[in-house]
Amino acid sequence: MNKTWVKIVVFALFIKIVYYFFAFGVSKYSSKFPPIDLYTFKNDSIPGLFKIFKIHDAGWYEMIALNGHHKITEQDLRPTEKNNWAASYYAFFPLYPLITGVTLRVTGWHYFTSAYIWSVIFSITCFLLFHRFARHFLNDERSAYYATLCLIFFPFHFYFSAFMTEALFLLLLILAFASIKNKNWVVLAVSGSLLSLTRPNGIYMIVPLLIYFFENYRREKLTRQQLMYPAIAFLCIGLTFTGYCFYLNYMTGDYFAFATAQQGWYKKFTVIPFTSLFNTGNWRYQFYSIYTIVFMLIALVAITRIPISFQALIWTCMLLPLIAGSAQSMPRYITVIFPFSIIIGKYVSTFRYRNIIVFLFFIAHLWSFYYWLTEDPLTF
Repeated sequence: MNKTWVKIVVFALFIKIVYYFFAFGVSKYSSKFPPIDLYTFKNDSIPGLFKIFKIHDAGWYEMIALNGHHKITEQDLRPTEKNNWAASYYAFFPLYPLITGVTLRVTGWHYFTSAYIWSVIFSITCFLLFHRFARHFLNDERSAYYATLCLIFFPFHFYFSAFMTEALFLLLLILAFASIKNKNWVVLAVSGSLLSLTRPNGIYMIVPLLIYFFENYRREKLTRQQLMYPAIAFLCIGLTFTGYCFYLNYMTGDYFAFATAQQGWYKKFTVIPFTSLFNTGNWRYQFYSIYTIVFMLIALVAITRIPISFQALIWTCMLLPLIAGSAQSMPRYITVIFPFSIIIGKYVSTFRYRNIIVFLFFIAHLWSFYYWLTEDPLTF
C-alpha cells in the first residue's frame, strides 16, 4: 500500500471516530438527540457507535436483513389510508440486507455489528478504488488525492458510513467503470449485476457504462469475438435485473413492486422533472432545490471537461428522482455521483490554500451530520 492510500485509510477511519465523538457532544448539548455515554445509548444495549448510523432508511434494511421478504398480494403492496408503509420495504433492493443478514447468521453477531463492519469495509474500499480510478482518469496524483478528500469530507457524505447502500453502490459503480477500462469483462458482469440489485437506479447505470465502453473502444477495430465478451457482460446485468423482477412478481404479483411500494412516500411520476424543484414552502425543500441546481450548474460548467459517459451518469442520477416528483433526498442521491468529486477535487487542487478548503468542507460535513443525528428530514 503506497503512502497516499495510507493517508486515505487514516482519513476514512478518522472521520468515523469524529462521528462518534461529535454525536457524544451533540447529545450533551442538544435536546433533539437522545443522551448517550461513551459505550451505549441510555437504557439501550446497542453501542452508541453503532446506533448513530441506524437512522432513517437504515431501519428498513435492518428489517429486511432480519426478516426477509414476505409473500403478499398486489393489493397488500399498495399503501392504504390506515398504513402508508404496510409493504414499503419492497422499495428497497436486496443486496445490502442480504450481505448483512447472511453475515450475522453465519457469525452470530448482532445486526449492528455486521452492518458496522461492512460499512467500514465498503467505504474504505470505495475511497481507495475511487482514488485509483481518478488517478488514471486525471493522470495527476495531486488532483486524484484531493478528489478523494472531497469524496470523504464533502457535506452529506456521511452516508458512506451509514447502514445504507451508498458505499456499496459507489464501490460497485467505480468497479464497473474500471473493469471497462481494463477490459475485465467478468468483473463488469459481476459488478454491474450486483449494481442492479443494490438500488433502483442501478439498472440505469447500464447507460453511462455502455457510453463509457464506446468512448474507450470506438477507435479500435474490435472483432466480433472481441465484442462478444463485453456484450455478454452487459447482457448479464439486464438478465440479473429481469430475474429480480420475476422474483418480485412471484412475491407480490407486481414485476415492479419496488416502484409501486414507493407510493407510500407520496411519489408521483412527472413528465417535467424540474417541476419537482421549489414546489413547497418548507425551507428544507428550498434547500434541496438550490443544492440540486448548484450541482446541475457544476455539470454544465464541466460539460467539455468530462466525457459524455460521466455526463450521462450525472443526469441519470439527478433526473430520475426528480421524475418521481420530489427533490427530497437529493443531497443523498448526489453523494454517489463520483464525477462531481473528480471535478471539484481537480479544481481544489489548483489552489494554494487547498487544505483549508478541504477543512471547510469538513466543517460543512459536520453541519449536515448534525441534522442526520437529530433525524431531521433534511437528511432523508
